[in-house]
Amino acid sequence: MNKLKINLKKETFYINDSNCVIGDICFSVGDWYFPDKDWDDFVVVFLSWLTSQLTELNFNKKSIVEVDFMEGDFKISLALDQNNQCTITFIEGEKLDGDKETIYKTTTVPFEAVKIEVLKACELLLKMKESKELNFEKDYKELKESYELLCKC
Repeated sequence: MNKLKINLKKETFYINDSNCVIGDICFSVGDWYFPDKDWDDFVVVFLSWLTSQLTELNFNKKSIVEVDFMEGDFKISLALDQNNQCTITFIEGEKLDGDKETIYKTTTVPFEAVKIEVLKACELLLKMKESKELNFEKDYKELKESYELLCKC
């Protein structure tokens, strides 16, 4: 089984004109990357959304949740089964008005493994904020709150 990872390149992080943290973030399963190995996106916003959706999936036993990347037309879909296995689907496009949706890969991993990866990614950003290595205010509260909730799952 290939391991799911969230890849962050902290040396690429910067704060844009809207005070949002931008930088490289992507998923990998083995040597496969999504959306791309050097994907540039809104790191804190994406992780906040992902963290809160994982919490929804676990606590509210929703059958499926989706998390969109801010840039491009990419998203992931997460489904949790009764054995606490999380099926993650990596998607480009949207099935709206006849548009094409492309599924690039689907993988199933334990929910706990997904949770650990997401928490590690959040911890990196929270530590960078607290040490003033990356001094962002916007979206910090949401990231911290969603991180704390996911810790309780």
